[in-house]
Amino acid sequence: MVVNKFPPMMGRGVEFDQYPAELLGSVNVYKTTQAGLAAQGIAGTVDLRTVRPLAFGRRAAVVTGRYQTKSLGRIIPDVDPNGYRLTGSYIDQFMDGKLGIALGVAHMYDPSGTQRTEAYDTNTRNARVQGGGDLGNLQSPGGWKVNASTTAITRTGVMGVLEYKPTDNLSMTLDAYYSTFLSEQDNRGVEVNLSQGVNEGWVRSTVRSANNYVIAGNFVGRYAIRNIYNEQDAEVKAVGFHTDYDLTDNTKIGFDFGYSAATRDTIFFETQPCFSNGATVPANVQCATSTIGYALDGDGRLRLSIADNLADPNRVVLADPYGWGAQGFVKRPTIDDELTTYRLDLVHEFDNDMGISSVEFGVNYADRRKERTFFQQFLRTTNATAPIP
Repeated sequence: MVVNKFPPMMGRGVEFDQYPAELLGSVNVYKTTQAGLAAQGIAGTVDLRTVRPLAFGRRAAVVTGRYQTKSLGRIIPDVDPNGYRLTGSYIDQFMDGKLGIALGVAHMYDPSGTQRTEAYDTNTRNARVQGGGDLGNLQSPGGWKVNASTTAITRTGVMGVLEYKPTDNLSMTLDAYYSTFLSEQDNRGVEVNLSQGVNEGWVRSTVRSANNYVIAGNFVGRYAIRNIYNEQDAEVKAVGFHTDYDLTDNTKIGFDFGYSAATRDTIFFETQPCFSNGATVPANVQCATSTIGYALDGDGRLRLSIADNLADPNRVVLADPYGWGAQGFVKRPTIDDELTTYRLDLVHEFDNDMGISSVEFGVNYADRRKERTFFQQFLRTTNATAPIP
């Protein structure tokens, strides 16, 4: 019996994040089409199966735990870098092997983090040295991105199986599955763009390589503080019932019912503050001009140095430092997906050597309803800059 499960995705892609491996009994992968397999995928079909307690044949109880820590540590203050994974399952049989149950729960908190520097859009720019003097046109990046990013995934999965076989020719199975999935991605960093007219180019103690590429130096200009928060909150519910009845030794009839529902809410929120000039009158607040240092290490790593105190809430304001047209961006897509299926089939097996082992007849009915809403909007303040609450 296959419970019709699907991930709450925007498109047709498939993700298995909401199905813990500890709660599965087996996985079958079909790469070619089969007439008896309904709802097949274009590139293949993956059949996730729960355990069959009567076939398992014995009592079993398992509890596992795992703890993990990240070498980068706490790169964003309010995100715990330590993760864990807890799993418990129980399988048993009753009534002389006629009734079986299987229960399982899996919970996981899995954080990860990265630190990234990126240079882009190499341009030819005029470089000057401190106190005057012109080094001419040198090759330098058109901008840099330096950020720290964390992703914290919290997932809980629960499954239950009730299997009943009162006679040798009748069997019934009830499957239920429930899963919640929360992914929180936090990206904080700084972007410097030399291609914007608000920046003044290279000044002071510029160092160039033999091929006229700037490998270190300072410049005076503005920078954007890029903050991006991306949250995905998903829920999957599924229940299925299957029964088989042997009409004869060679003929079997089967009935299958499945219901699945999935929801997914996404929040994407981006702001681009700047470091202000410190004015106390709102009308006089502007993005400050700062001296930013740039250097390439011997191993090619990019390093930026900014003397400003970016932890000062009185100096960080919502702004549009590069004239991109907004102080931020928000989008809120949601998905509601529901699937109901019915299936009735008849299988007859032959006891001969004619080359045909069996024939199967059946009918399948599926009703799927999917609703997707999408809201997105640029965030703009009435003034060019505004304090962050």
